[in-house]
Amino acid sequence: MLLAKYRIKYVCTALAQTMIIMACAAKPIPMYTFYTPSHKVFVEEWFMPTLKEINDEGITLVIKEYPQECASGKVFSSGWQDTMLRKVDIICKAIQDNWGDVFIYSDIDVQFIRPFSKIALKAIGDKDIVFQRDTPSGTVCAGFFVCKANERTFALWRGVRDYMISQKECSDQKTVNRLLRKGEDKDRNPYNVIWDYLSSDFFGGGTFTGTGWSSGKQLFIPSSIVLHHANWCSGNEKKIAQLEYVRKKVQTKKGLSSGKDKK
Repeated sequence: MLLAKYRIKYVCTALAQTMIIMACAAKPIPMYTFYTPSHKVFVEEWFMPTLKEINDEGITLVIKEYPQECASGKVFSSGWQDTMLRKVDIICKAIQDNWGDVFIYSDIDVQFIRPFSKIALKAIGDKDIVFQRDTPSGTVCAGFFVCKANERTFALWRGVRDYMISQKECSDQKTVNRLLRKGEDKDRNPYNVIWDYLSSDFFGGGTFTGTGWSSGKQLFIPSSIVLHHANWCSGNEKKIAQLEYVRKKVQTKKGLSSGKDKK
């Protein structure tokens, strides 16, 4: 099994299996992610291999496997809210476990292009949280962000959870966008969270387009791309196609073959 290649410590819990990759840096940034069986292909073929490839010793990974509550594994289908609530719970627990420090959350449909821990620390600066940009108009992406663990961010994510339950909303991303702009001033919110965007080098399928992607559509890839989040497409087949498209573009620009292809 591919996961066995990595230096992983297994910790079993009633809800999930937690795997921690210990990095060598003095105080690496914890990066949290999770997956269900339907998305295991991203763990084995993209997320883990590319994270190992960039060898960023400033990152330590906490990854959880959860049961398949959404039978189809597709966005907004039956069971999707339960899965997204688990995600929000992971974020809230990460805040509690890293109080006063910085952590990163990443969705599993991400591939890494170059080391990013130092870039992430510089980006958050005096902010509470910095998000990947999801659209040109400024929608924040809840699929990759850098966060300070403090009272403000904890209140925000608890608010996200409460809103999702009370309004039967299945999207954590729609909710966090709503709550961040709930006040009269779009840069103020009831939680007093100071937030901003990561640079477009933290790239997603909709960062420059804000429209759905399918095979054959062109994407502008930043020359200094840090990572790629395969979004604005639904279903594993389309996500894998986007991952392959971006990887090929990046490697062609570098004049290199993909390390992923050398497994």
